[in-house]
Amino acid sequence: MNAIAPGMVKTKFFEEFGEEPVTQMFAGVASMAPLRRNQTVEDIANAVAFLASDVSRNITGQVLQVDSGLVML
Repeated sequence: MNAIAPGMVKTKFFEEFGEEPVTQMFAGVASMAPLRRNQTVEDIANAVAFLASDVSRNITGQVLQVDSGLVML
């Protein structure tokens, strides 16, 4: 079994907080990450597709960090 540990992903969950505070929060988190970006839903979907594909058939018991390198800090 494998898992994906996503970083900040802008989803509908954040809509209730308003655009400006959410934009500021996401910009702040992105500025701390080595790649200086947040994740998209597509980034997470690509990781899921990879782990579900035959290409990853020998990968097991791993947590794939999809967080622009934030966990490295």
